[in-house]
Amino acid sequence: MADRPLTVYGNGQQTRCFCNVKDAVRAVVALSQEPRALGEIFKHWQRRRDHDPGAGQRIVQRAGSRSEIQLIPYDQAYESGFEDMRRRVPSTEKINALVGWQPAISLDQTLDEVIAQFRASA
Repeated sequence: MADRPLTVYGNGQQTRCFCNVKDAVRAVVALSQEPRALGEIFKHWQRRRDHDPGAGQRIVQRAGSRSEIQLIPYDQAYESGFEDMRRRVPSTEKINALVGWQPAISLDQTLDEVIAQFRASA
């Protein structure tokens, strides 16, 4: 929103899934009330993947910013030997089967809410 470069680490080809904190809280509350969840591991993210440059560009556009996307290679950002997974897609079938949870809030809605919050506090 300040028109400064938006940093994306790596080559920008890695994918990530996002989850609004409101969805994550719903998941944790539902799991905390389910005795069969005790000791289990669950993933609670959007299943949709967004390439970082696409997500970065989406942020810039939704904020009405003039920021440019700045790619920072891992070897400049991290110590030697750092590795990142190019593709991460969580399976949410387990949490859905146990408590019926599914993410409900899109990345676009999340971005709009965060942008509005930053504008309100500026």
